[in-house]
Amino acid sequence: QPPGYALYTLLGKLFSLLPLGEIAYRVNLMSGFFGAWAVGLVYACAVLAHAPEARHRHWAMLGGVGAALAAGLAPTWWSQATVAAVRTLAGLLAVAAVVLLLAWWRDRDFRWQVGASAVLGLGVFHHLSLGILVPAAAVFVVTVGGLAWVNARRAAVLATAFLAPGLVDLYLPIRSAMGTPFDVSHPTSAERFWELVSAAGFRGDMFHYGWADLPERLEVVRQLLLLQFGMPVLALGGVG
Repeated sequence: QPPGYALYTLLGKLFSLLPLGEIAYRVNLMSGFFGAWAVGLVYACAVLAHAPEARHRHWAMLGGVGAALAAGLAPTWWSQATVAAVRTLAGLLAVAAVVLLLAWWRDRDFRWQVGASAVLGLGVFHHLSLGILVPAAAVFVVTVGGLAWVNARRAAVLATAFLAPGLVDLYLPIRSAMGTPFDVSHPTSAERFWELVSAAGFRGDMFHYGWADLPERLEVVRQLLLLQFGMPVLALGGVG
């Protein structure tokens, strides 16, 4: 299935080796593992976003607990964390990238930026929807650090860190050439490989709805937010 999910497949193989229950249980357990880590990092985001020199740090910790509980108990997240699915790994990588960016914001160590770029790249190669975080991360760095943080050398390092995780996708043509069941894409040629990892078969889906459909789509968003979190949590989030 596009884009292949090479990282998820390889990690699933590692989890399948655990001496716990049946293989299906082990792979389901992997989703719970990633989901729990992501919820923990949501807490870390709230704490890191609190300026280190600011007072009342306990409020940041309390907010982190509330945010983690809201994320972990959201119906969709809970359901994805209890079955074999790719979304909890995507969520974990997204939140991890935010944590690394916040760590950079606190001490301005460029290595945090490199780490965030690598994790974000790994996330994008795992699930293309995370590409929406790339411009957001760039805006954050420029807004917080100013244009002084933008130069050719840093851009080259960050681009390399972002693209290097893409090497994991080479697993797809290698495994296909070895022969495997359920291999409908056969990504052994450059054209077929690109068709798979770019999820070209889904072209048009992301921006399928036009401006005329926007009111209906916003209503769907409202209903989804209410379903996931409820009005009290949304109100607290708005205050925050």
